[in-house]
Amino acid sequence: MKNKIALTVIAMIALSGSAMAQMHQGNKNHNMDDQAYNHMSQELKLTDEQRAQMKTLHENIRTENQAAREAHRAEMEKFYNNPKFNEDEAKQLAQKQRDDRAVRKMKHRHAMNQILTPEQRAQHSEMMQNHQKNRHMTGKKGEHRMNGGNHNMKHNN
Repeated sequence: MKNKIALTVIAMIALSGSAMAQMHQGNKNHNMDDQAYNHMSQELKLTDEQRAQMKTLHENIRTENQAAREAHRAEMEKFYNNPKFNEDEAKQLAQKQRDDRAVRKMKHRHAMNQILTPEQRAQHSEMMQNHQKNRHMTGKKGEHRMNGGNHNMKHNN
């Protein structure tokens, strides 16, 4: 009985510490999103109307992502409170989270493309490819070069 209580207390402490770290990380990511958004707006030469549409889109996706994170946390809490570990259920939860995240990302990218002109879409696609290539070349997660290495930005993921 004492072991169960001790494990429960340890799990609660770990979860609360994890939640605090995620909240802190969320603030960093929010600031980075704003910087990346401003950079993208300038590079793509968005019109005022496009900027307004993009801002609304980004706010909506932030809200959707927050709701998805909260739903996932609730599912995980239920899973962790089960007295027996179920590997199949764990795999299903992990896959569901990956699938949900991928679909939200695709939905966001699709909505962005509806705002951009064909020329801006091509330029954005090239920017994304360069971003991925440069991140891969550094060998470090969260570190990349923009504008062909002329502008160094770091962010902590």
